[in-house]
Amino acid sequence: MTVPSTDHRPPQPTSTPPPAGSSTTSTSPADQPAGRQGLFDPIAPVYAWLIPKLWHWVQPGLERWMVTTLSGAERILDAGTGSGHWLAVVGRARPRTELVGLDLSPAFLEIAQRKTARLRPQPRFVLGDMTDTPFPDGSFDAVMCAWVLDTLPDVAGALREFRRVVTPDGAVALIIRGRSSFVSTTVEVVSRAFIGTLRAVRARSLRAARISGDLWLRRPLMPELPALCAGAGLEIAELTANRLFTRVLLRPLDDATAPTTPTTAGTRTTGVPGHDAKG
Repeated sequence: MTVPSTDHRPPQPTSTPPPAGSSTTSTSPADQPAGRQGLFDPIAPVYAWLIPKLWHWVQPGLERWMVTTLSGAERILDAGTGSGHWLAVVGRARPRTELVGLDLSPAFLEIAQRKTARLRPQPRFVLGDMTDTPFPDGSFDAVMCAWVLDTLPDVAGALREFRRVVTPDGAVALIIRGRSSFVSTTVEVVSRAFIGTLRAVRARSLRAARISGDLWLRRPLMPELPALCAGAGLEIAELTANRLFTRVLLRPLDDATAPTTPTTAGTRTTGVPGHDAKG
């Protein structure tokens, strides 16, 4: 006979899958990309406290867009969940059948569990790499990935994995940097400098401030996005861009009709109220 635990703290990420019904699963730590994990673990507390506040202040419409776009989805994966901010946003809008947060940083997952502890049903969190997830094909109605994809060295691998784990009639919602090369580069440089500075302070070493290109994609993603999506079996159903950010809704292509050459057919590019959509 098993005696129920009296410890009501959120469960912590472990290196082995917990029993059925637990709110957290993980892949083996040996499978984790240690470089990227080492990049984000040291800065998790400050990042998780500050950055969601900036998102909400700079463009609260992004949260409304995510909720509206995924209004019909019951099973949602947040790839690169970080602090769990976006899971909390869609989870507070209405109860979902399943919310899953994936991240390679144990420090961020602990924060995310605390942040979403009052959601019902409670999200589960998985320690893993978004380019090689442990989920079966078609596990989710929707995948969301906000402010992560355009820092990832292997964008194509992540998009292919999103296509694999989403249902044939599902959706992939992305938020990435804007279409302006100057603003996009500035945001990238400032973000990298911010993270590098936090790492250096934490490590008490200036060497920790350097972030190599194999850990952080520096070039703008927007020009390559149509080709990358087509190659992953996804089509751009909606694209809304301004200087600061880009919102993208992707739909899976049927394997039989997937294009053999990159295409932007079906793409709708619009401005955002209150923002100049010109580059």
